[in-house]
Amino acid sequence: MRWVEEVSSIAARRICPTASWSSAAIDSLTFKFAVEPGMAVYCRAGVVKVWDSSIEVAVTVTCGEYHLLSASLSLTFTASS
Repeated sequence: MRWVEEVSSIAARRICPTASWSSAAIDSLTFKFAVEPGMAVYCRAGVVKVWDSSIEVAVTVTCGEYHLLSASLSLTFTASS
């Protein structure tokens, strides 16, 4: 979860680097596949929607040699300038 929050905050900062982003909510979280010890984990985040003072970011987590979908999340961040 820490990696997901870091990756999603990086995506939010790319939209508005001067704002101080903080996570407000996890809108959805779906686990699809368990990550076993020793597997490589890949997190990919993208900004879905931008409002005046908040951003919605979608994150996918894949793992293993074949990039099996492990989890998908939707997070909302709020900005304080």
